[in-house]
Amino acid sequence: MRARPEDDPNATQSQGAGFVGTFPGTSIWPFTLGMGAFFVVLALVFGIWFLVPGLGLVVWALLGGTAEGRRGGKY
Repeated sequence: MRARPEDDPNATQSQGAGFVGTFPGTSIWPFTLGMGAFFVVLALVFGIWFLVPGLGLVVWALLGGTAEGRRGGKY
């Protein structure tokens, strides 16, 4: 493995410049997962019937996030 510019104390800023990478696009799946987890916690407080939509949202979010991660997002 070759030395990186940030490892050299005498390196200049231009030596470390270049391609940084890409960041993931926006996604609705983290929000959906959060709502599912919220419903699961509500099931502990208010009744077991909140568990059905909560687990449904969690499974849907996990499947959707996995599918989106494999094929790429909209943006």
